[in-house]
Amino acid sequence: MTVTKRAYAKINLYLDVVGKRPDGYHDLISIMQKISLYDEIMITRSETLGIEITSDVEGLPLPPADNTNLIAKAAQVMFDNYNLSGSIAVKVNKRIPMGAGLGGGSSNAAEILKGIKDLYDLKISEDEITRLAQKLGADVPFCLTDSFHPHLAEGIGEKLSPLCNALPKCCIVLVCPCIHVSTAEIFGQLTAYQQDKENLLCKFIHSVQNKDLHKMAVSVYNIFTTVTVNKFPLVGQCLQLLSDLGAVGVNMSGTGSAVYGIFVDLPTAEAAREKLLSIAPYVYITQPFERKI
Repeated sequence: MTVTKRAYAKINLYLDVVGKRPDGYHDLISIMQKISLYDEIMITRSETLGIEITSDVEGLPLPPADNTNLIAKAAQVMFDNYNLSGSIAVKVNKRIPMGAGLGGGSSNAAEILKGIKDLYDLKISEDEITRLAQKLGADVPFCLTDSFHPHLAEGIGEKLSPLCNALPKCCIVLVCPCIHVSTAEIFGQLTAYQQDKENLLCKFIHSVQNKDLHKMAVSVYNIFTTVTVNKFPLVGQCLQLLSDLGAVGVNMSGTGSAVYGIFVDLPTAEAAREKLLSIAPYVYITQPFERKI
């Protein structure tokens, strides 16, 4: 039996750091949205020993040579917690650029949790699988959700509240320059937390509730943008070009390097994509998904 899952990318529509915790983690306020770009993951019961992972792209960190692979960690969590026998083979058709702030690894991990649950017909509650997701990373609980509404995330990302409305209809041009950004390094260079953002956050949420695309677009925010742009000027160039080409709002996702522009219509988005391909190898036209909660 093979289970096939789609692991969707996410973007941060709002991202702020509000403090540092005693355990060394940071308290965040974020609004995350799933978009139409996805990896395809196929999980099969296997006769081989252990957890075998293959991919159609080079550069994916694979065990045992690399112990950072979230797919392997998620699978091991499921095997250990539920005393599963046998082995699995995982094939990843990778479309989400790695190290770009799009949550590809977290999304893959979330779908592995759900895929193994289905493959072994485990009777696991939603709360139980969410607790497992929290062990794997801050973005994994959000990626685990089936809702395609934007979610407000607090704490280290584990406190999730879906917004009542989906995003207004729009096109999102996603630009991924060939830059790998170290999240730890960018966090380390963040010297001050900007606390006075409540008004902007309220404006953003209110604009989504009223399906006001223009007000939403000008309310996007990311505390890490300045830090990442200072280190990688190409990220700033991509943001500026998106704005010049007609985006009504631009932002960076996570700590980068992916940036995006919110466009009102598809023809303008397509024209922008053609020009952006001259400075970045991966430019996608995506859209936010809408699914009832």
